[in-house]
Amino acid sequence: MITQCASVVLRFHHGASLRLLQDALCSLATQTYQSIELVVAGQNLDALELTEIQSLCDTYLKPRKIRVQLHNLKMKKGVDGRARLLSLGIQASQGQYLSFLDYDDILYPDAIQYLIGELKKNPNCVLAAGLCMRADLQVKNRKAVYIKSKEPFLPHKDSILDLYVDNFLPIHSFVINKKVCKPADLKIDEKFLVREDYYLLLNLSVKYPFCLTSKKIATCEYRFRDDQTNTTPVWKNKKDKRIQIWLKNSILLENFKKTLHLKMSLSELSKGLIQSMQVWAKEGEKS
Repeated sequence: MITQCASVVLRFHHGASLRLLQDALCSLATQTYQSIELVVAGQNLDALELTEIQSLCDTYLKPRKIRVQLHNLKMKKGVDGRARLLSLGIQASQGQYLSFLDYDDILYPDAIQYLIGELKKNPNCVLAAGLCMRADLQVKNRKAVYIKSKEPFLPHKDSILDLYVDNFLPIHSFVINKKVCKPADLKIDEKFLVREDYYLLLNLSVKYPFCLTSKKIATCEYRFRDDQTNTTPVWKNKKDKRIQIWLKNSILLENFKKTLHLKMSLSELSKGLIQSMQVWAKEGEKS
């Protein structure tokens, strides 16, 4: 393990947009934190894609002396390997700190610096999370034209109880301190074809404290394209394969939650109960 180094795991599959990857790498190159390594976990990349990815890394990251690992996992065609790619990236990472960046999202310049600073202030915490901004992009001919709107992503969710109800932490909104946890607790259950990052968060949350007070500062951008090429499609089309996979994995997650024993402080529990009572009161007013 390289002390003080931040490993950033980025997954990329065959046919994905190199133009979007360019934006992600540019955001990594502008990080104010100095000691960074990038671990690219690729799936079924061909020779041309490997060459182009290496060229982009040389262009954006080499001047910053950011070390790059480039892995290419060969899998059966049509298999969604995101969970296996996440496992590969985590296992290959050498830094004390672990973070993630999807190829179609971006980090803000102070993201890693700020979150590692929060972890140093809270040495018992395994994870520190920042506020994520949702950016809605208009797309034309598969190219982003402009950002239509930008707003905080689920800003009022900030407790372990909230996390247990549903995930409000996009994968690039947090940094993990690997010194605090056991390597086994960073393993991904590869039966989760989607929401594998939520499984990781739930597994860590019942064993180690999180720093969620850091969720006051925006650290990243979660980009939603209006052609739905990077998100689960609208629920009206129930026959869409992506929705079927999402529903199946949601059931797996709900069953996994039943095996968990949450670690919550009295203040977190009180806050959760107050929030629930407020929701019930509003529902009562409507009826």
